[in-house]
Amino acid sequence: MNADRRRYLGLVWLLLLLACAAIGQTAAKTGFSEEKLKSKMMGREMPYRVILPVGYLDAKGTSPRYPVVYLLHGLTGHYINWIDKTELVAYASNHKFIIVTPEGDNGWYSDSVSVATDKYESYIVKELIPEIDAKYRTLADRDHRIIGGLSMGGYGALKFGMKYPEMFSFVGSFSGALGAAAFTEKNAGVNIGRGIDAIFG
Repeated sequence: MNADRRRYLGLVWLLLLLACAAIGQTAAKTGFSEEKLKSKMMGREMPYRVILPVGYLDAKGTSPRYPVVYLLHGLTGHYINWIDKTELVAYASNHKFIIVTPEGDNGWYSDSVSVATDKYESYIVKELIPEIDAKYRTLADRDHRIIGGLSMGGYGALKFGMKYPEMFSFVGSFSGALGAAAFTEKNAGVNIGRGIDAIFG
């Protein structure tokens, strides 16, 4: 196992520990930026946050590029959760990664069959990731791009990893709601089931 692969596996385990142990904690509110993507597919601005590696803004000369980690939030959550409810900013300061937390609302990171502008899969894959690669000094290839998520986000991350293997080298699904496609109002309750029906049909 080469050094890069060991480093990526180490980060995946770190993210797993964060998801399991750090929910509910209050993070430092510095070290990240609030951004908005003007999404044509969604027909509105989609917010996201970016954590940059220590020294990113001070880089001179060769201006190093960095791998990117995308973290997807869970059902009823929002893009702010990974930073506001964990110590992610503090942990990230020890690693040389750009970390992006997109907004997924309750859209299951899927393109809705009933709402034309709810394209939560396509906007991330076709708009957000290209914007990040254009806007920041990323290593814009599969070997340097990771995606992970919690619960609904774990479902989304695993789906993205399987559907777009050319885009992601590692996938982390933390308590992933992997049965989402089989959820209905009868077996998952009104709140989850109706939302799933509206998205998948």
